[in-house]
Amino acid sequence: MPHKNHYLLLQAFEKLLSKWKGLKLILTGGGTEKFVQLGNNEEHVIRCRDLIQNEGEKLYQRVEAYGYMDTHEVKRLYAQASCVILPSAMEGYGLPLAEALSFGKPVICSNIEPFREQVALYNAEKRVIFFKNNSIDSLIQAIESFLEKPLPTMSENEIELLMQRWTYKDVAFSYLQEIQAL
Repeated sequence: MPHKNHYLLLQAFEKLLSKWKGLKLILTGGGTEKFVQLGNNEEHVIRCRDLIQNEGEKLYQRVEAYGYMDTHEVKRLYAQASCVILPSAMEGYGLPLAEALSFGKPVICSNIEPFREQVALYNAEKRVIFFKNNSIDSLIQAIESFLEKPLPTMSENEIELLMQRWTYKDVAFSYLQEIQAL
């Protein structure tokens, strides 16, 4: 979907490749596979596909797009990832942010209200680098900041403590409070 800002991420990644040669970008989630396959005529998909297939910085050699993946493959990719980048221009509850934290991975994400709230709920400010929403320069700066001084992957104990800060029971309790208030 266009609001996920894949095009912004791809633009930033292309610019970073001239300085950071060994980078690899893996895109997952419904529809991302369309960025490397012919046949889809949605405007945002065509823009992403055209950028990936551009010969300029050889982006097509450094980007993989898988679409939806089974749980085993998701776990494998998280184990290999150095960080997770969430460039969304808007979100509700950011499940990918919670998932990245549950795997102990540092996150680079757009500075939007739902992400800020979620990071605060998990008290995960030291695990997240925010960038200005829809700003390619800010995204590049955030990624370079991470590349120059990576945030570490959390230990199992750290992950467990982090995930206990806000649980599905907390969500259910919040919903009950809202319903009771009505």
